Amino acid sequence: MTSQTREQPVGLLAEASAALAAGRLDARVALGGDDELARLGTTINTMAANLETSLQWSTLFCRCSE
Repeated sequence: MTSQTREQPVGLLAEASAALAAGRLDARVALGGDDELARLGTTINTMAANLETSLQWSTLFCRCSE
């Protein structure tokens, strides 16, 4: 795999990570395959989904305790 081939997936991973860091928890990475970059994309997507769920539960809990 050349650096040019890896550049696009790395860019997608960087964009999704930056979006998550900016608070956009709906950001996801769409990478196919089974290499380490695709697995990293899946991990980022799982992390984003878990953060969204946690935030939803926190919001619900705060509303219930008012």
